[in-house]
Amino acid sequence: GGWLGELYDPNQPPDYWERPHAWLSGFRARRHSLLVAFDRKALHTVISKQPHLKDAAEKMEVADLWGKLKACVMQGERNVYRESVAMAHADGALSADETHALERLLDKMQNSLTVDEIGAIHKLIATKLDAKIRAQPFPPNRPDVCAPGEVSAHAGA
Repeated sequence: GGWLGELYDPNQPPDYWERPHAWLSGFRARRHSLLVAFDRKALHTVISKQPHLKDAAEKMEVADLWGKLKACVMQGERNVYRESVAMAHADGALSADETHALERLLDKMQNSLTVDEIGAIHKLIATKLDAKIRAQPFPPNRPDVCAPGEVSAHAGA
């Protein structure tokens, strides 16, 4: 099944059906479907006359509102994380503290982010850290560390 919009409103004004109104909606069928049609006024009348249908319609409306609220909260959390990532990368480098803060925030938001978003974030952090490591000069100021492919003069000493 699908949600067709607000088909029943217990607080509908008495003159609702006499006034012109636009009803914008979107539909998605589970199987191939060419047409959906129903008389909204007749449907409203049937729902209002049967207590169990009335209860079901009200529960659907409440569930829909909770779903919308949850989606808004999750989107807000995604936006916070994306902006945090952007802020951490504003200076062109990702410090260890910034990485740690982003990972802590990511742990808190596991339920709000999609698997693809989490994967992209881990890839971004790894890419930035790899770039930072590659940007370090070789040889460093330590004689016991050498560039890849080089042999340390201190090896075996």
